Formats: sequence, C-alpha cells, structure tokens
Amino acid sequence: MNEEPKDGESVIWPIHPDATEKVWRYSLENIIEEPDRFKAELVNDRIELYRKKYLNTQGLLPRTWWDKAAYSARDRGTRQLVNLFGESYVFDFPKAVGAVMDSLRVLKCNSNEFVLDIFSGSGTTGHAVLNLNKDDNGNRKYMLVEMGPYFNTVLKPRLLKVTFSDKWKDGVPQNKDGQSHAFKYHFIESYEDALNNIAFKNKDEAQGALEFDDYMLHYMLDFETEGASPALLKEEAFEMPFDYQLKIQRGHESPAKENVDLVETFHYLIGLWVKTLRMVEHQDRNYIVSTGEIRSEDAIEDVLVIWRSTEGLDLDKEAEWLQKDIIKDQTFDRMYINGNSKIKDAEPTEITFREKMFE
Repeated sequence: MNEEPKDGESVIWPIHPDATEKVWRYSLENIIEEPDRFKAELVNDRIELYRKKYLNTQGLLPRTWWDKAAYSARDRGTRQLVNLFGESYVFDFPKAVGAVMDSLRVLKCNSNEFVLDIFSGSGTTGHAVLNLNKDDNGNRKYMLVEMGPYFNTVLKPRLLKVTFSDKWKDGVPQNKDGQSHAFKYHFIESYEDALNNIAFKNKDEAQGALEFDDYMLHYMLDFETEGASPALLKEEAFEMPFDYQLKIQRGHESPAKENVDLVETFHYLIGLWVKTLRMVEHQDRNYIVSTGEIRSEDAIEDVLVIWRSTEGLDLDKEAEWLQKDIIKDQTFDRMYINGNSKIKDAEPTEITFREKMFE
C-alpha cells in the first residue's frame, strides 16, 4: 500500500545502473526485523540502500568458485589423512576439512545445530564439526552414515584421533590438545543379514518358498517363519533380550553370530528422545531402564521403557520394587516392559516392537 512521505522522509526507488526501474527484494517487515543488516548511503546525490551479506559474523559471502588453498582436496584432504594415518594410507578424494567447515558456516551452522552426512566417506564432516566446536566452544552434533568397509579402518579411527589431538604428522600425534567428546555408532541390519537369518517352521518348505512368486514368498515369510526366524524376532528375544543374536556377515567372511541391541532398536522404532539410560540390578539380574519423550505435532508423551531377563522372575517382588525405586512418584503417558509383568498400565514391549518393525 503506497503512503505519502512525511516531513523529513525521502522515497527511495531501486534504480538499476542502466536507469531501469526495479522492485524491492525485501519488505518493510524484513528491514524492521534486521535493521543492522541494511545500510543507507548518499551516493552522487542519491540515497542507496544496501543489505550486508555474511559467511558468518566475521566473514564474507563466498563466490561461486572456491579457490582457497585450504579447500584443496589433494593438498589438504589427502595430506590430512596421511598425517593422521601415515604415508601408507590411501583414500580416494577425501574432502578438505576447511572446505566443509566453511560450508557449515555458510549454512549458519550455529553452536547447537545438528549436522547430517549420509555419505560420510572418511569422516571429514565429523572432523569439521569437532573443529568448529573447538574453535567457538560450541555444542554441534553430527550423524554420519556410511556403508563402506572403511568405516572401521578410517572413519571411526579418524574421529578418535582428532579427539585425542588436533595435530598429527605421519600417524604420530604432535600434542595432546584434543577435546572431550563421545560418540555412539551402530551397525544397521542389512537385507543380506535378514536373508541369512530366515528360518522356517518346516525346513522342508524352505527351498520351495523361494520358487513361488512374490506374493507367495511374502505369505511364506509371514506365516511359515513366524516364531521361528531370528530375523523376525523369535519369542526368546523378549525372554533373554540382552543375549539375542543374529548371524551377521562382514565382507566376504562367513556369517557369524553377534549380539543385537534390542534396547536401542526399540528406542528408534518408537521415536524416543532418550533423556536417561541406566542399568540397575534386582533379583540377581540387570535391568536397563530408559526414560524420554515421544514427540509429535499434537503432543509430547513421557515414556518409561524397562528391559530385563524374565526367566525365574518373581513378578510380585518386581512390581513392588519397580514402583518404589524406579517409578516412584513419577507419571508417564506410556510404560513398556518386555515379557510378563504386574506393572499397572505397562504395555508389553513385544507387541509394539513387532508392529513398528512392519509398519
């Protein structure tokens, strides 16, 4: 809506150097919200309005072509890994840490942001986040995803090395100027792992199932493997949850049995933002107890999750102890516990676990 200028006010129109009239890119509301980012100057008897652009609070807006020496993958990316691991180390086309750090600055990755890299390679993004946190005492977090075999040989060792020292040469730390840091890593079950762990109720039907069409194969996997296949969680998964195993294949090696973290898997399945996680003992067995929130657009639910081995358990004693020492006077919107229990309003973990697995 046009408005007549008041006394002492001037009308400023965006005029291109070739004298053509343009339109304003920013509204009055933008200028009011960020007054420090706009500047008016008198240029050749005309008032010019400028908007400041930043890489960060001290930097400059980067151009299309980035040519700083710190961005060189060959000189800074490869050289950095050689310094970390020694001359014998080879990794194709690692990014330079400086390039990733400035990319995060361009994205306004402030001190409490979360950074996701789903093709994390040698771990340069994690390295860059650690450097930024050290520079400004930030609390940025990262999530790195990688399926290559160099996860164990490069990515994870790199983060450990950078945490210990910020300066390396030929695989030898040059100081102990590291930082306090903890990270958690998971191996996700693959399609091949699921196939390796299929088990049928009637072993004679196993080969026949593979000869049916997709519909029949799906039916067979749903019903003929129910309760028998580790891939679909056998009943003992919830009776002895800390000892449950799947056959996992690493590279070209034969599949070998490894423990599965059902506790953490359940957290992911229900979307739990974990607040506390602790281990306690009762009736000569360990309990893992976690609390947290399930967040949605409509509500935030407070949740309690309890895991334990159920063999030989006195449910009455357990219920009394849990109410007195664990639940106390707290209230939860949802409580989950594996196997049988006498906890009022607690839901069996296995029902929700299986529902979420196949949603």
